[in-house]
Amino acid sequence: MFIFSGNLFCQSFGNLASAVSINICTTTSTKYFNITNNGNSADAISPNGSFFNGIFLGEFYENSKTLNLSGGEVKSILYDNSKICEINLFYTIYEVNSRPASPIFTPLKLTDFFTCSSGMFSDNFGSCYDTTNKKYIKYKNFEYQIDLTSRTPARYVLETYFQYSGELGSSSTCADKYFINNNTQNYRAEFTILPIPGKDSEIEFCKDDAEVSLFSLIQSSNNSGSWIGPSELNGGYLGVFNPKNNAFGKYVYQIDNPAGCSYSIEVDTKNITPVVKDVLIWDDYIEILPLLGAVSEYEYSLDSVIWQRSNRFNNLVKGTVYNAFIRRINETCTSVPKLFSLLSISNFISPNGDGKNDEISFYGTEFLNNSELEIYDVNGKKVYKEISKPNSVMKWNGKEAGRDLPTSTYWYLLRLLNGKNFTGWIFLKNN
Repeated sequence: MFIFSGNLFCQSFGNLASAVSINICTTTSTKYFNITNNGNSADAISPNGSFFNGIFLGEFYENSKTLNLSGGEVKSILYDNSKICEINLFYTIYEVNSRPASPIFTPLKLTDFFTCSSGMFSDNFGSCYDTTNKKYIKYKNFEYQIDLTSRTPARYVLETYFQYSGELGSSSTCADKYFINNNTQNYRAEFTILPIPGKDSEIEFCKDDAEVSLFSLIQSSNNSGSWIGPSELNGGYLGVFNPKNNAFGKYVYQIDNPAGCSYSIEVDTKNITPVVKDVLIWDDYIEILPLLGAVSEYEYSLDSVIWQRSNRFNNLVKGTVYNAFIRRINETCTSVPKLFSLLSISNFISPNGDGKNDEISFYGTEFLNNSELEIYDVNGKKVYKEISKPNSVMKWNGKEAGRDLPTSTYWYLLRLLNGKNFTGWIFLKNN
């Protein structure tokens, strides 16, 4: 029951219940702790709720924002000659066994007002339990989010009380203050803040780097957690990441505490292996292009031994297969090689079945995805078309849809994805 400091208050207000609201683990789920009525009393704010005074709220990690004082609620009987001017919930926090001689309390004003004379309050939370046709009144505010974990690790006391101001008759004004406490002792609950169980981290990998235990990076002594991420890690709580097998991205080490809250520690795995976007093939030279960044940020090589700042290479042998490599300047992480070849095209075909010059191979097109080859006769009629496929050399057997073509000169047009077109002639000889 309420204990008040003035008799007039007791004469004008019936004594019912008060509660504090606390969010544990999440700010979207409020838990009500009864202050003035213990157990499952019908008069309690939450008949099935816990009694705040003397309760242990649990263990919570430092700066985890998993324990929040969100406000409070008071309900009572209001007589016709009474007026409530203001209600505040006051709170203070201090370490166990270290209560200041004069604690500094912070007020939280209860701003939401509800009345009823029967049934439920208009906020649909709490019954009037009216048996006397008297007017019930309730004040509450659940909009506060006081983070109780923003302190150094220790065991703490959360101490609270409510304060009324009200006009209780001709002899009182709104300046008069009345307190709700527990026989002159405020209500207290305790909780513990634990040290942060680890720290976020990040790690960069090149394509050939060895596997790493992500647990070794988060500086945690708690091995009760589990890893969640883009792909399954080996090694249990050690979270062994293999850059050759695992997907890159953010991996989370999640630890559950006894209060049912989770604390998450994040490791961001990054792939810094450079990538060759394309090799542009021109008439007598090639250019290597990186996937990310400017050309000037990289070095270039055809054997991963000799490097140059220019992305252009001359004097290459047509039809020869080369490897293109890149790496960022002043770094050693080398790209996966990209195969390419300068185009090598013969000008003569004699498809007579003797095994010599029976077809023309357009060497170098095996590295040109989605390029187009077209062949025309001297009258401009298209007799052949092919779209390049990965790792497949374009070829022409001198026929049009399986039909032999007459001896003559034909023209080819090879359209590359980079916008470059190659044209030339082919002499076809049929007996």
